[in-house]
Amino acid sequence: MGLGAGSGLAGSWAKLTRAQDHVEELRRAIVEACDGEAPPHVLSMRREFDPENSLVLWIAERVPEIGEDWGLMVGDAIHNMRCALDHLWWQLAIDHLGRKPTEEEARDIMFPILTYLSPEKFRRHRYLKHVGVEAAERAERFQRYDAGEDQVLLLTVLATLSNRDKHREIHPAFFVNTKAVITMEPFEEVFVDCELPNEVRGGMRHFEGKIIHPPQRPAVDDVVAGISVTPTGPSPDIKVDAQVTGEIALAGEGDWTFGILTEIGQFVSGTLNWFAPLLGPPDA
Repeated sequence: MGLGAGSGLAGSWAKLTRAQDHVEELRRAIVEACDGEAPPHVLSMRREFDPENSLVLWIAERVPEIGEDWGLMVGDAIHNMRCALDHLWWQLAIDHLGRKPTEEEARDIMFPILTYLSPEKFRRHRYLKHVGVEAAERAERFQRYDAGEDQVLLLTVLATLSNRDKHREIHPAFFVNTKAVITMEPFEEVFVDCELPNEVRGGMRHFEGKIIHPPQRPAVDDVVAGISVTPTGPSPDIKVDAQVTGEIALAGEGDWTFGILTEIGQFVSGTLNWFAPLLGPPDA
């Protein structure tokens, strides 16, 4: 047996391949929206001096625009990943029953994503009625009832995104977990009419410039970075560019980012391989 033994897995792999195509299509769209560079970043910004707070500020002038079809790409990818698992469960039912399920039986055939149940309730669930004992036992392990509260369960993420896409369109949002990098080199030459606040303590000079970090999702005209300075002339400035990078959030809520799609795809691939030995040969 093995990966090639269960002829019914062809449909599952085809669905997963289609999902991966959608993920790659979205990846290319994100890179294109960022002027051909990755990761996602603020595309341009200007510097201004805030005299009231003695801050040199970096202000976003252009940020990548979310494509109108990005949510559809995410939804299509998630749908096909979910279908890959359901196709697997259908073939396991055929293998167990020795025939195709009836229309009535088909209502109970779906790869179980029941992480919200207890193990006892899971074992009595209708999704296990038409598959073999070993398939049910393996599926229970995938629910990860032993996982800690701080662990992200990819099976749960897949189910959540799938349900969101069924009932409302997924709306990706630009920038989560943003960070700003300001490389001040050569240090002595980048400061114009200003210097970092500092004082001598114990015979050593200590710099104490305050740094402003970017908001979670910068928009045009948002302050994305800032450094406090001590003015020494009429036009304080720090002549360097800031680099502000982030992630594309799925579902517009910032709970999962684009990279989770690749992780789910790898998880589904591993699931298919793990269940494949339970299926009989093509002529069984």
